[in-house]
Order: sequence, then structure tokens, then C-alpha cells
Amino acid sequence: MGSVQPRFVEAVRAAYGNEAGRRALPIGGWFLLLLLAFTSATVFVREEWALASFQTGVYVLLAVWLLLLGWRRAEGVKFSLTAVVVCCVPLWGLLQIAAGLTSSVAATREAVLRWGALAAVFLLAAMCGRRREARRTFLGVHLCFATALAVLCLMQLFTSRGRVLWSFPTGYDEVFGTFQYHNNYAQFVELALPIALWRALRDRHRSFWYAFAGGILYASVIGSASRSGTLLCTVELLAMLGIGLVRLRDPETGLPSRTMSAMLLVVPISAGGSIPWPPGISGSRAAHDA
Repeated sequence: MGSVQPRFVEAVRAAYGNEAGRRALPIGGWFLLLLLAFTSATVFVREEWALASFQTGVYVLLAVWLLLLGWRRAEGVKFSLTAVVVCCVPLWGLLQIAAGLTSSVAATREAVLRWGALAAVFLLAAMCGRRREARRTFLGVHLCFATALAVLCLMQLFTSRGRVLWSFPTGYDEVFGTFQYHNNYAQFVELALPIALWRALRDRHRSFWYAFAGGILYASVIGSASRSGTLLCTVELLAMLGIGLVRLRDPETGLPSRTMSAMLLVVPISAGGSIPWPPGISGSRAAHDA
């Protein structure tokens, strides 16, 4: 039996060696994106099946990836301080359960599963993003999904009456995309807005489209009336404008480049998205913003 197991491992590695291994990375990245999109789209679901499905999918994906590629082939993951800290968070919960130091074993077990899934997402993202092309595709798909969710947020902001996609009740008077709380939605947008703004500065051929997406994202945060989210997104916008003014100038004229002009689209788009607020809506939301 001792000789059979190494042969099986070698056979698996040979079958998914150079060619298949390189193909498995983008495939694994697509599965990770699907899982992240699934948990974002079902964040309003109160039943346990939504979160449990996401956690199970992430654990299975990580296990399959490490089995097919082997830990040594996971070149995207290095034992940095960040990776150690992220992986130690769920381990700390396990130590508490083993030592009997927790006041609620069930709550600690739930936290371990949640933080373990987040650590698995971290490791999977590091592995699938070890190449520049993979990172660019991953971020681009996330930006498209976030922009679609921002469009949904603006469309159903004053028409859905607390129903996601105008069909699924959430028990709240308002929903923001698929999120029930405006600050949580703003945090989601804060991850995507820098991608749109940076690509609007760097991609000369699609700069206006990226700026348009950035404007929609920014407008949806303003429309959600999240004061902290609007502040942080404004800081992101000003920071990107500052980078563009300093670094991205036309070498011949010394004036801001064409991509900087595209960035200015963010302001009117975001203003247009926040104009049709019914009276009293802004104040009622802002009153709940802690």
C-alpha cells in the first residue's frame, strides 16, 4: 500500500502536468468568480443554504486545486506575513474549541467556517492571480459584475419596495442591488470603483467606457445615501484624479491626457444618477447611517 499511494500521486500530477495545469488555473479562477458572484447575488437570503453552498464550494475548489496541481506548484502563494495571518484566524477558533476556551462552541464553529472560507478565497485568488493576464481578467469580470449590480441598484432603488429583482421580498423597505444595508453595498462598490478609475486612466482605447462604469458605480453609492461610502468613494476618485494629473500628461503639450478627460465623465454621470431622489428619501436613509 505504501508504494501504491506515491504512484497514484505521481500519476495525477503527470495527468495534470504542464499543459493541463496551465489550463486548470484559469478554469479554477472562473469557478472562484462564479462562487463570489453567487454569494453576492444571494446575500439577501436568510436561509442557511446560501452561505453553506458558498463555503462548501470554496472548500471543494481549494481541495481539488491543491490535489491536481500540488502545493509546490501553487507558485502564487508565498508564506508572507499576510498569508500566515489570514490562515491563522480560523486556526485560532479551532484552538479555542479544542481547549474549551469558548463560551459558545456553536458560534465559534460558525466563525471558523466563515473565516476558513475567506482564507480559502484568499489562497485561491493568490494562485489564480499569479500571472498578469489572469489578474487582469479576474478584475475585469469583477468590474463587469459590480457595474451590473450598480445598474440594478439604481433601477430598483425607488421602484422595488424592498424586493430584489422586484420579486424576492427581503423584509426591508429598500434594497441596494442584492444588499439589504447601504453601507454593505458601498463596501462592495469600494472594491470595484478603483478598478474602473485606474483603467480609465491607463486604457486609452476604452477609457471612456471605464469612466462610464466608474460613474455608474459612484452614482449608485450616492443614491444609496451611505455617507461613509460616499466619502470613501470620493477619496478614491480624488486620489485617482491626482495620480492622473501628476503622472499622465501629454509629453508634447504638457496638458492632461485623453484618459484624464475621460475621467471627468464620472462627475456628471454620478450627479445624474443621484438627481431623481424623491423628497425626504435622502434624509430618511441618512438618518439610519451610523
